[in-house]
This record gives sequence, C-alpha cells and structure tokens, in this order.
Amino acid sequence: MTKQTLSVAPVPFRLGVLGHSPAATGEVLAMTKAEQAASVAAYYQSHKTQIKTQRAAHRKAHKTEIAASKAAWYKAHRAERAVYLKVHKAEIAARAAAWYKAHKDENITRSTAYYEAHKAEIAVRRRAYLKINKVRIAAYGKAWYKAHKIQMAKWHVAYYETHRAKEIARAATYRKAHPDKYRDHCAKRRALKRGAFVERVSRVVVFERDQGRCHLCGKKVDPNNWHLDHIIPLSPLTPGGKGGEHSYRNVAVSHPICNQRKHNKLTGQLRLF
Repeated sequence: MTKQTLSVAPVPFRLGVLGHSPAATGEVLAMTKAEQAASVAAYYQSHKTQIKTQRAAHRKAHKTEIAASKAAWYKAHRAERAVYLKVHKAEIAARAAAWYKAHKDENITRSTAYYEAHKAEIAVRRRAYLKINKVRIAAYGKAWYKAHKIQMAKWHVAYYETHRAKEIARAATYRKAHPDKYRDHCAKRRALKRGAFVERVSRVVVFERDQGRCHLCGKKVDPNNWHLDHIIPLSPLTPGGKGGEHSYRNVAVSHPICNQRKHNKLTGQLRLF
C-alpha cells in the first residue's frame, strides 16, 4: 500500500458521521493517523451491533464469492504468507493467547453451541480424517510421547494423587466389566517385570483354542475361574537362566489348583498356536 492510501482509509467511517460535504472531507484528510484510528474506534463502538449484523448478512449473501476470493488470495500469496508466519511466529502466538484469554468464556460458549448443532457432521469428518491420516497420526503421537515421557509420567502420578478415589472406582468398574482384559494386562505386566518376550495374548482366544480343558489334568475348567499357565515358567529354571516367554505357544488353560501344584516345574508341551 502507498502512504496516501493508508492516510485516507478511515474516511468512509468518518463520512458516515460528518456527511459528504467538502468541509467534512477536508477535515478527515487533515487528521493525523492516530486521530483517524481513534475516530474509527469510536464509530465502531457506537455502531457495533449494526456493523456485526451488516457483516453477517453480507457474508451470508456472498458466501461462495467470499470463499472463492479467499482461496484465490491464499493461493497467490502462499509463499509470502509462509514467510510472514515464520518471521512473526512468537508474536502471532502471543496475540492469539491474549485474545483467547480475554474471550475464553465467549469462545467456549460459541464452540459448544457449534458442536451441538453440527455433532453428526463433525463425527463423520473426524472419522474420515483419522482414516486418511492414521499412520501419520500414530507416528506423531508416538514421537510426542517419547519426547514427553518423563513429563507425562509426572502428570499421571499427580493426576492420580489428586483423583485417587475416582480412579480407584473407575479401575474397579473396568475390572468388573472386562475381567478377561484385566487378567491379560496383569499377565503381560508380570512377564515384562521378569524381562520375558511378550506377545499380546487374549485369554478368550486361549480358552477357545484349548476347548476349556486343563492341559495338566485334561478335565474341563470353570469358565469364570481358571488360570493362564505358562508351560515354560516365567521364572528361570536354573540360577542365572532365562524363563519362558509370554506368548500363545507358551500358555495354556489350567485349573487353579493344578497350576499351583505344578508351581515352576517344566510340565506340558508347547503349543503350535
């Protein structure tokens, strides 16, 4: 823009108050930049509702035209805009944070209202985005967690201490609703603590594979009370040795009493699956 254009930009706002007389035009042109800015601000404050209504009506009436104009402008100034954003990154972030802080409640109300009005549409769009960018999102999440592992661990500890009763109740509800998944998690955790090879093992799959029979005595087990026995025990058979792995080929169904009698002895045959 030229200097002359900048100096007369607020004229339409001022003329809306003073009229289109030569005297009024001369008065505006004689104003300094600061005075013009103050005049525009004062006009906006006294006509805020009217201006917002007019802008909304204009955007609604020219929605397609405005979208096309924006797209064309971004396309023509893409490189220039990228440079500007890079140079003024900190300034833009600070300005955005200040604006959000000043309009936090208003922004939350508006966002909530928009979400409630477009919930189904947002869900469809989100699922499509996740499907297209699944690999990229997973890689980003993994890299982020790796970079913030210590910070996240501290946050989880602090959150648990603050919400201990709530978390205990939630865990108890989850265990009751998903007993097999909880037992799978416990078995995996024991194997990891012993430094064993760990495979994701499902108790449901093992139970169906073994047809609900104890691999030690051959009798049927109670579907609600049975052990996932490690054929080669997780604990080392000899001092300094290495225990078995936590995998489908090394686990089998057993009665609790049979598993306890076996203890850490090597009994049974490894599975093919």
